[in-house]
Amino acid sequence: MLSREERRQLAAIERWLEQDDPVLARGLRDGLPPEGGRGGLWLMRCLFAVGLLLFAMGVLAANALSVLGGACAVGGALALLGLARERRRGGGHGLA
Repeated sequence: MLSREERRQLAAIERWLEQDDPVLARGLRDGLPPEGGRGGLWLMRCLFAVGLLLFAMGVLAANALSVLGGACAVGGALALLGLARERRRGGGHGLA
């Protein structure tokens, strides 16, 4: 729990950030990366590719942990892609 002084300082920082860089403040508040960047799409594609590779290697080596890790990575990449598409359509950030 924050003390009264810490809450006051945090509120002052939030006000300053909102005035100085409203886009960054909105992104931090919503927990989203800044819009317009292509870095997130590149990261999702890499995660998807690594997940598929890990999944395939796990199947070939009969390693259940690799199969599970690959499936999780592919699922995570697809979930992030879905959130990004929903955000682009203007449906909010998709997290409730």
